[in-house]
Amino acid sequence: MDINNIILRIRNNLKYPLFVKPSNSGSSYGVTKVVQEENLKSAIEEAAKFDTKILIEEEIVGREVECAVLGNEEVIASGVGEIKYDGDFYSNSEKFNKPNKNDIKPNIPKEITEKIRAQAIKVFKIIYGRGLAIELIFLLKKKLMKFILMK
Repeated sequence: MDINNIILRIRNNLKYPLFVKPSNSGSSYGVTKVVQEENLKSAIEEAAKFDTKILIEEEIVGREVECAVLGNEEVIASGVGEIKYDGDFYSNSEKFNKPNKNDIKPNIPKEITEKIRAQAIKVFKIIYGRGLAIELIFLLKKKLMKFILMK
């Protein structure tokens, strides 16, 4: 699809700010936060350096929390931690060039952390996870205490 058609579809269907990211790239490589349309084309071009499939999605405001899962037949989930950062999002630079500020005991109600852990195990089983841990990132929407699986 032509990039101008993509931009037109985005203009008609999504609201800024947006995140543009390669579909299969880890550690935020190629991810750009776009707050206005004039920066969209360059963000798409940046993501295309890392993958032929690109995700473009509206920003969801909330707290990023993580839960690791490992196992085979017996699957266990870690506790829930909160990802903390100074910038607009947990960018590659935030992950690797700044001191870690993550909170391993965040102020989240116990029933929510248990739901996140259960959901992480469920996702792990759905994707047939095996052996080594995977880290699932959830977004905890402010005030609602509802969460969304991000990756």
